[in-house]
Amino acid sequence: MATDRRLFHIGRDGDRWFLCYCPEACCLYVAHELPEPASGITVRVELRDLLRRYPCTPEQGALQHFIGALLVDATHPQISARPRTMRDVVGEVVG
Repeated sequence: MATDRRLFHIGRDGDRWFLCYCPEACCLYVAHELPEPASGITVRVELRDLLRRYPCTPEQGALQHFIGALLVDATHPQISARPRTMRDVVGEVVG
């Protein structure tokens, strides 16, 4: 079974941050894809390590916003006038 990845942040230098879930291992983590010239290299970051960073980094803030948006959508579907997809949430966080 493949790992499910959701983009939640694109850094100023083009690095990309994904929230990842591996159902086989029941594991949630963050994947950090490095930009050129190191493209193709992905660094695995434990979720707790990213959330513990101080001071708050842009990717940490984006992850917190992303998780919060998922929770609001899951617990308060009446807030949205139309059904929202993961793509809508990712667009708001990344855009």
